Amino acid sequence: MLPYVQFCASTVIQEALARSLPKADQPYEGFDSYYEYLKENYTRKRDLLGNALKSAGFGVPDYEKTPGGGFFIFARIGKSISLALPSSRKNVLNKAAPTGTVRQDWALCQWMAEEKGVLCIPSTPFFSESRIAEGASDEFIRIAFCKTDETINKAALALFDILREKEGSTEEDTSPSEIAQNISIQATK
Repeated sequence: MLPYVQFCASTVIQEALARSLPKADQPYEGFDSYYEYLKENYTRKRDLLGNALKSAGFGVPDYEKTPGGGFFIFARIGKSISLALPSSRKNVLNKAAPTGTVRQDWALCQWMAEEKGVLCIPSTPFFSESRIAEGASDEFIRIAFCKTDETINKAALALFDILREKEGSTEEDTSPSEIAQNISIQATK
């Protein structure tokens, strides 16, 4: 049920926001406006998490060609990630799943939350029942990048653990600081 929960700001918060909007057009933290500051920071965060997802085996949109939206990356589950997911997690009965059966997107999100400490949203709620039955939602997850850099870096390390485990690498092969540095370098390009 959680993916279906809706949220909005109260009337008081909406009024406060409306009154503060003119201030956002003023210079902020070395940027021409608060909006430019937000754009720069969220683009950097998106790229940081996107690079971690790509490196771990997910497909991520090319935001130079594809419009982004909100604070989420709609990532395609790559073959290596699909193979890393224990088969015992897929196609099991679960009343919470829209079809009553845990499809790959739900299985991966649950496994990553329980075993890797990375929270994602299954894509199934974003598809019609007929498209779910066709398996269209099986290939995607939705993951938020409106997080602190520390949280994104921890998620990146957890994603790399999936890759390392799949490839049989050891933690000594690549240190967490090397991984984080590599992601950070890629995100600034």
